Amino acid sequence: MHKSKNICGNEEHVAGHETELEMKPLTENLSKVKLMAKSRCSKFDFEDALKKTLVEVKGRKMRSDECDATHINVEKMQNADTSKTICFFFKFTDGVKCVQCDKEVFDAFKTKATCLKHRGCHVKNVCIPTATSVGVG
Repeated sequence: MHKSKNICGNEEHVAGHETELEMKPLTENLSKVKLMAKSRCSKFDFEDALKKTLVEVKGRKMRSDECDATHINVEKMQNADTSKTICFFFKFTDGVKCVQCDKEVFDAFKTKATCLKHRGCHVKNVCIPTATSVGVG
């Protein structure tokens, strides 16, 4: 597999960027479109302007059946273009799950405050039930 130059700074961001690069061909194949990487400061990893789709890829260091839900920071959808389809791809150790939703569906998921000890802060997350995810790949 070809490795691109990693533009990220810390270890967590490097791992996330590597997962994005690894998952890009699968996400393109499933959505049947060519995805363009968004800038490092963008809220989403990829976008297809023609089909109006935003894609976010998240790596998880556990099996998909180890928890009832996976989490996304609530800020992910703040100021998101609600006219676009949003696809979240979660890469678990046992496979990939996908959730496609709009802002209304995203806002209907439960929220939970989470302490990120490695960052020294509390964040508000949206709990996306893994049962709503579709296994792919």
